[in-house]
Amino acid sequence: HGERVKLNARKVANALYGLRSFHDCKEVRATLAVLTPKITTCSGRMNAQDIGMSFYALHVCMDSPELRAVLAALTPKVTDCSGLDAQALGNALYGLHRCGGSPEACAVLAALAPKIATCSERMNAQQIGMSFYALHSFQDCKEVRATLAALVPKVTDCSGFGAQAMGNALYGLHRCGDSAEARAVLAAFAPKITALDAPPTNQAVSNAFFGLSNMGASDEMRAVLAALTPKIAFCRALTSQHIGNMLLGLMTVGDCEEARGALAALAPKLVDFVGELTAQNMGMAFHSLRRFGDSTECRAMLAALAPLVAATSQSMDAQTVERAVKLLARLGGGSEVAAMLGALARGGHLRKPPESHCFDALKRLAAAVPGPESETVQAALSAFPELGADTALPAGWTRHQSQDGTPFYHHPEHGSQWHKPGPKLPEGWAVHTAPDGRTC
Repeated sequence: HGERVKLNARKVANALYGLRSFHDCKEVRATLAVLTPKITTCSGRMNAQDIGMSFYALHVCMDSPELRAVLAALTPKVTDCSGLDAQALGNALYGLHRCGGSPEACAVLAALAPKIATCSERMNAQQIGMSFYALHSFQDCKEVRATLAALVPKVTDCSGFGAQAMGNALYGLHRCGDSAEARAVLAAFAPKITALDAPPTNQAVSNAFFGLSNMGASDEMRAVLAALTPKIAFCRALTSQHIGNMLLGLMTVGDCEEARGALAALAPKLVDFVGELTAQNMGMAFHSLRRFGDSTECRAMLAALAPLVAATSQSMDAQTVERAVKLLARLGGGSEVAAMLGALARGGHLRKPPESHCFDALKRLAAAVPGPESETVQAALSAFPELGADTALPAGWTRHQSQDGTPFYHHPEHGSQWHKPGPKLPEGWAVHTAPDGRTC
């Protein structure tokens, strides 16, 4: 009987809008499947309110065949709708923020972009925040770039930006890439950040930095960093996620005056850190800091991180230890390196045998910073005597060093590897080399 009922545009919009309070589940997807043909065959043209209501409700839905079908059915309705206002545009874009950037979702963006460009109504800060936030589920593509280009004048014309809208808007950029359109967005946002009308929250600042994580090292990116850095002063009691997001945002811009300024502002905020630093965010921190040279700001951040690394209950995996060791090897020595070495040992991050090249690097670092911290590291490494054994290399293998001092091993037939070949084996065991060079 349901298949014979024809709904008009408003009833379709109301039916979809009724899903806004649910979460993505099989019942919601079943409802979407039933409504899809109703959208296609509904009588009357959808107006701006209908479009806004219909898409807004979809913000509860993850990418699925049912959602894609609804998006495909709604796209012609967007094209046919004239006079989409600011509220409808903000709601429509926001409804896409969990869609996964599917081809159907990109087609919706393609239909919305010219509507944004021709909208004569000024968008407020909340609507702009919602619009940009939706883009976090999309990869860089022509539809995203067209949407960014259409939104730039709306950012420029908007007054009274709040911290939450700013954080949401910049967060949405984190997959957009370093395109001309994305740079234009950053250029429009920089003065808005400077002129924020209220102190930002930790989450707003964290979201803003996270959104910069794939934006490159352009002048526009540096201008946004310069505008964001003073806002760090308002942050209190940062969590692991906040720190990870902020450092991730600095990773792609690399070593520059603005990034060092952000590091200098962030380091003292770690004093009133809340919770414990997760293994994932420790890895993110070390990976980000490796992009900086040997600077006062980098060392200050390393010193601020050391107590958190020592206090965490989460042990680093081998990759994170390697990132830490490579960072320390680049810095070479000093009290900050000594403090982090001690933190690695006291925090239990060296309980598992490190890779042989990390073991060698840790020994060199411990020798370079004599004192209690060095002794703590050496005691931890003494649990792995097999790694410290000065065993001869198998025939054909030679030892070399990379530019940062990390040893590696080369064989003319099997190539290079970080791991020391020819480990000491129990009596009766023998080492063999497979055709691809791996030992077994």
